[in-house]
Amino acid sequence: MSENNASSASLSYPTVTRGSVVDVYHGKSVADPYRWLEQPEAPATREFVAAQNALAKPWIESLPQRAWIQKRLTELWNFERVGVPRKKGGKYFFVRNDGRQNQSVLYVADSLQGKPRVLFDPNAASRDATVALARYEPSPDGSLIAYSLSDGGTDWEIWKFRRTSDGVDLPDELRFTKFWELSWAPDGSGVYYSRYPRRADDASRGDDQGQPVVHFHRLGDAQERDAEIYRVKNHPRRAPTASVSDDGRWLFVSMFDGYRTNGIDLIDLRDPKASPRTLFGAWDARYSIIGSEGDTIYVVTTNNAPQSRVIAVDARDPSPAKWRELVPQDTLALDEASFVGGRIIVRYVRDAHGVARVFDRDGRTLGDVPVPGLGTLAGFGGNATDTETFFAYADYLRPGQVMRLDLSDLSTSVWRAPAFGADTSRYVTRQVFYTSKDGTRVPMFITHHRDLVKNGETPTLLYGYGGFNVSVTPTFRPTVITWLEMGGIYVEANLRGGGEYGEPWHEAG
Repeated sequence: MSENNASSASLSYPTVTRGSVVDVYHGKSVADPYRWLEQPEAPATREFVAAQNALAKPWIESLPQRAWIQKRLTELWNFERVGVPRKKGGKYFFVRNDGRQNQSVLYVADSLQGKPRVLFDPNAASRDATVALARYEPSPDGSLIAYSLSDGGTDWEIWKFRRTSDGVDLPDELRFTKFWELSWAPDGSGVYYSRYPRRADDASRGDDQGQPVVHFHRLGDAQERDAEIYRVKNHPRRAPTASVSDDGRWLFVSMFDGYRTNGIDLIDLRDPKASPRTLFGAWDARYSIIGSEGDTIYVVTTNNAPQSRVIAVDARDPSPAKWRELVPQDTLALDEASFVGGRIIVRYVRDAHGVARVFDRDGRTLGDVPVPGLGTLAGFGGNATDTETFFAYADYLRPGQVMRLDLSDLSTSVWRAPAFGADTSRYVTRQVFYTSKDGTRVPMFITHHRDLVKNGETPTLLYGYGGFNVSVTPTFRPTVITWLEMGGIYVEANLRGGGEYGEPWHEAG
């Protein structure tokens, strides 16, 4: 890495006014001298930005590496992305982007190693490529796909339905929806979904200030005929969303009003006249259904467990006294859990990198999922009868590769490994821990060339976030690869305020 001719020592930085703002938190005074910069439209802020740009732009444009950086970033950014597949009716559904497409394309394959065929290409849906595939959900037998489109970046979605055999759309369309998935009826005759009311001043548009209601849409019917299934009463802020259990017996209706707590009701789909019953109604914690078998419902909850735990609840008597704890709260932060093939798969964050552990339906530990290194995990979806599941793995040096987990012996294999235009085997990531001022042990990842000479002179980029309960785990970025190729070191510190060690770590930031 060469130095710029214009040494930073010769730069004349603009004078910046220091304010006198001081906040007092828990008896301690904290100065915030640049609070005035939080007013982006204020004349003083505009002058500050203009002065900084006048200083920085000529210096940046004079960098001898500028053209090479631009060329290399362009090359590296165009790498293949493949999504984690969903298996329905023996078919495998997934999205893929070749690296040069504006929007990812939905594919289907008739077998694990079968040749994929395009099921829907959003790039051909509009001339300006602003229509994106927002969500998709295959029917239980894989013969149909429900998919939603978002136009121009809006949150509003339009759901459509397509035959997987020939790629032909059905006439059905569902409007006035956003944010939530839909769920298929067990026989594939229709879907349960949450719908906002129409706007009073424009019936062609949804009113997101209104309260959504769960409806059932039977394929072939007009949306106006959709039956109302569930409406929240007396709580106008609570938003319901519905999902059908894998065995088709239960309709779970989850209600949300903020992040910390939620409620869940259930409806027995075997009885056409069944009324909703309360499953979790105390609004004292978070509850998430991960699966069910008959009357046994598997749930992840923060009830008496800030780091989350997995419990089994009997639908016939869901009182807390009858709960069975299957996976107790761990010292690790529980990121997500799923119930697949009679197995409980729990994703944890261990020292800011992903690990996955498998338990049987009674909570006995079966083992950890083998993963390539210190990285980030996502996926592990499926239903109660599957014998396999898929997950994505990525780290600082590897773009997201999709891996298959055989649930019979917990062996893993690579299903898709996207091609990438760089030799990252020359670099290595190691994790270290440092002690903060108050004695807290904080993890940090360091990525560099394998043959690095540790002389204290290598340019280093240090990144830290520490906010909003967001876990900063190893993620692949072409910018980091470019920096490494220039001879630099890349460092990420996992600051408090994130979610790396659960809610206590979040609250400490």
